[in-house]
Amino acid sequence: MKKTRFTEAPNEVWSMDFMADRLGDGRQFRLLNVLDDFNREGLGIEIDFSLPAERVVRTLNQIIEWRAIPNMLRTGIRQWHPQSI
Repeated sequence: MKKTRFTEAPNEVWSMDFMADRLGDGRQFRLLNVLDDFNREGLGIEIDFSLPAERVVRTLNQIIEWRAIPNMLRTGIRQWHPQSI
């Protein structure tokens, strides 16, 4: 079993994930959620019918301006270290 690394302070590790749902009329919308893993604080939620890459980057940049860049960003696919991007 893989051991999970817990963060020791805010702003060390953020998690980012997409969710989707449908309105009563059948139109699908998407949500981008960004959380601080230390205290599970919601740093940002973007909701729209389309969330292109440029919008995701803009959202992350706005959060970074407010909170500074984290040591790591987790997604459902992999973990990103800002130094490697």
